[in-house]
Amino acid sequence: YEVPFGKGSKGLAQKLAKGWMVGAVASYRSGTPLGIGGGPDLLLFNGGNRPNRVPGIPERANLQGGSFDPAQDVYVNINAFSEPAPFTFGNVSRLEPSLRGFPYLNEDVSAIKRTYVPKISEVFNLEFRTEFFNIFNRTVFGGPSTNINDPTSFGTVGYQANNPRTIQFSLKINF
Repeated sequence: YEVPFGKGSKGLAQKLAKGWMVGAVASYRSGTPLGIGGGPDLLLFNGGNRPNRVPGIPERANLQGGSFDPAQDVYVNINAFSEPAPFTFGNVSRLEPSLRGFPYLNEDVSAIKRTYVPKISEVFNLEFRTEFFNIFNRTVFGGPSTNINDPTSFGTVGYQANNPRTIQFSLKINF
């Protein structure tokens, strides 16, 4: 978007106020459904199986204070799932619609100042650009571990799925 500043200005005021452009990109996605895996192998079905859902026990773990800290909190409650009996299928669906991963929230913003220098050429210009990626420095956690065969890491989040805020400057000569 070209900012409408400096239209009637002259001299230095025009050079400073005219030629600004701003842009923004926002991406918002809800968390995707999680798949819970594990349980005893079923040799005839490529070895994979799903656990059983234990009724009455919440799938999400209780969070202290309403905020999530991946260093100490567990995101998924392992007690909500159990191994099926040998040679039987578990009743958990491939993806649990009521159990979702973390949402993705990201905003990127750019500001560009283009200054034309007609004494050199009609098309010669100097462009200064500033770009802010993840401008609000939002943290997006990766998906939790969801294999009940590994109870020590089940429900834990071990990584950040996005990059922290990045600011980039550039100066370009166009001719």
